[in-house]
Amino acid sequence: MRFEILETEVRIDYEGINASGQHETSSQTLNVDGEPHSHPAVAGLIVVSRLRPYSLESTATKDGAVLGDGSYSVSENGDIMTARIRGIDASGRTFEQTIVFDRAH
Repeated sequence: MRFEILETEVRIDYEGINASGQHETSSQTLNVDGEPHSHPAVAGLIVVSRLRPYSLESTATKDGAVLGDGSYSVSENGDIMTARIRGIDASGRTFEQTIVFDRAH
């Protein structure tokens, strides 16, 4: 996972093996100014993201209902990142996931 922090945007690139054992990649750019922004991949989805020292937080809504939220928090020494994601999957079921990343040196 790689984060590129710009003035008002954060680009997140990910590559790895998912729970089904399949290789996957993704890339997204978030506006982190705390203002609502439409999501280019999902019509009507609104995302609000904030960049804080050691963390990035986002909430996604559609038609006023919260569909999901997430946070990426980094330890002060930069060695551990914890990602917490909650939402609704493609089948309409709720999920919650926590992933802890250890930086390879």
